[in-house]
Amino acid sequence: MNGLSIRNMQKDIYKILLLSGGADSMLLNQRYKFDKKVFFDYGQKHKDFELEKCKKNIDDIISLPEFRTKNKEVNCRNFTFISNIVSIYGDKNIEIYIGTNKNDKYNDNSRIFYDNLEKFINKISFNKVLIKTPLIKMDKKDILKELNLDFYTD
Repeated sequence: MNGLSIRNMQKDIYKILLLSGGADSMLLNQRYKFDKKVFFDYGQKHKDFELEKCKKNIDDIISLPEFRTKNKEVNCRNFTFISNIVSIYGDKNIEIYIGTNKNDKYNDNSRIFYDNLEKFINKISFNKVLIKTPLIKMDKKDILKELNLDFYTD
């Protein structure tokens, strides 16, 4: 293993949380330790509310042009977030944590999407990129329960 222990290899991975202020990303923030917590400002309708929920945890805010929506869905939103993270922090091996849960029905919220994106990125990226979705098998009710909340608007 080239003299590197598993512990040393883990330290070489830069862990990044996509933090939105919603219940999913707030649970990830509670469960794991991250090197960087990033909030995206893309002109979202509830940006001020989201920012208020997570501002004390944010390390970086990335501002993007306002995204267009169709039936509440933002086209390629998570693809855009992840590609920006890889472009900005891709000088190191990174794990990107995103709060996707089993109730998410958008096209860019499935494990199949993330697996395909990860394969594509790793063909062209300078360093190793892993996309982590630890909540993907949980439903919103279980996430709220773990956060000790009855409801959460996100």
